[in-house]
Amino acid sequence: MEQTTPYRYEAKNDGSYNELAAYATRLMGNVSLFPELRTIVIDGRFAKDVGKFIDKEGLDVFISAIEINDENLATLIHTEAIDTATLRSIIDRLIEQSNSMAEKHNSIMADIIATDESVKKDRDYYHELYLKYANKNDRIKEQIRAIGTLVDSIFPKE
Repeated sequence: MEQTTPYRYEAKNDGSYNELAAYATRLMGNVSLFPELRTIVIDGRFAKDVGKFIDKEGLDVFISAIEINDENLATLIHTEAIDTATLRSIIDRLIEQSNSMAEKHNSIMADIIATDESVKKDRDYYHELYLKYANKNDRIKEQIRAIGTLVDSIFPKE
């Protein structure tokens, strides 16, 4: 499917709107009419032809391209005079961004889980090491007490 930039034609008066609307409805392409706003959105493939018609008829129309980029998505979504093709493009872009963010999220979660597993292994290792030396320390204390008892029995304090 060919991607073209749609154009928004905002008529300054009802006469210009009506003439452009009559012309636009004969085009074989995407045309969205917004009579209450005196605005017409036409597929960009027809920009030259529509421009020639506007100049030939002397219509009072403000023309602007509808550009889609990450910075203006919210503005375009909330614009009343927007065509369905543009909205589909915005939806596709948002889905793409959502998928990208989900991939990043999954990657971050995998890193966190891997780090957590590594920390648990280290914790278990140091816990075992502590228990080993704590038991060894307790055994040495008992041996020292036993030696003290032997020394006391061999050399009484009196």
